[in-house]
Amino acid sequence: MWNKYKSYRKETSSEINKAKNNYISQILGDNVKSYPKKFWIYIKSKHQEETGVPPLKKDNVHHLLN
Repeated sequence: MWNKYKSYRKETSSEINKAKNNYISQILGDNVKSYPKKFWIYIKSKHQEETGVPPLKKDNVHHLLN
């Protein structure tokens, strides 16, 4: 059953990626030159900032929590 699950998951993921790429292609395809704002709105929406917890420091020395 595990192999069937992995196969279905891979197939589903592939289909989702194809659908996403087709959608983006339809939206941006020919409009990139005639309406570049739509392209840059899409690019800006894909920007992700790194977030996380910085390391703990004391007097410029890293300390580990035990």
